Amino acid sequence: MRWLRGSVLALILLALTAGRVGADPIDVGETPLKPDGKAYELHSDSAGTLWVSDTSGDEIRAVSPADGSYIAYPVSYPSDARPDDAGRIWFTDGAAHFGYLYPTTTGEAEIRTWAAGATGDLNLRGLGIDDDGLIWMTSFYEVGTVSQVRSFDPDSHELCAYVLPGGASSSYLVYRDGALWLANLSLQRIYRVETASPHRVSWWEIDDVTSFVEGLALDGEGRLWLADSGAGVLRRFNAGDHQ
Repeated sequence: MRWLRGSVLALILLALTAGRVGADPIDVGETPLKPDGKAYELHSDSAGTLWVSDTSGDEIRAVSPADGSYIAYPVSYPSDARPDDAGRIWFTDGAAHFGYLYPTTTGEAEIRTWAAGATGDLNLRGLGIDDDGLIWMTSFYEVGTVSQVRSFDPDSHELCAYVLPGGASSSYLVYRDGALWLANLSLQRIYRVETASPHRVSWWEIDDVTSFVEGLALDGEGRLWLADSGAGVLRRFNAGDHQ
């Protein structure tokens, strides 16, 4: 009985200590978006600049983490914006177009776009860049309820599309070590696509009908982390043992 009381006391002390640590104040800086702005994605380049896709604000921002200052580049409804090694910022526009902007320090930029299909037929969302410099994109919506992942070669301008098993609503995308990881929101699925052989696709289903994954990240040990807003949880996925 004495051991039980001691265990309960230890648990209470641990809980109180954890609460105090979580309540400590932190230094928070803010950089406001436009009044109707909505930040959809955020990525950093090799210099540490943060690139923010403001979908509702129709702009891509280059934000300095040091002081929050920024340069805004007008782009219609950017859904994702990622820097490549050549200094270009590749983006999707939430519809049928994708392209890049080549920024300058004056707020101006060279912008070039391509169409991945007819306007109204698809909704490009997530974007990734592989080790060979190919641009990969997901589509949240497509006519015929198919789900495709597309690759684009910036040198040859070759655009390829690969159909994923299931239906539409593939949105978020991350790349590492020759593989794309995608989240399908309507099917509660996670896809893995080998970029060298895009027809080789693996997928796993989340056993929770409330699941709605709205963020993906890979950690240093290769584990995939899923921000699940539908279930209100943070999930960790180990592809090796399917857990």
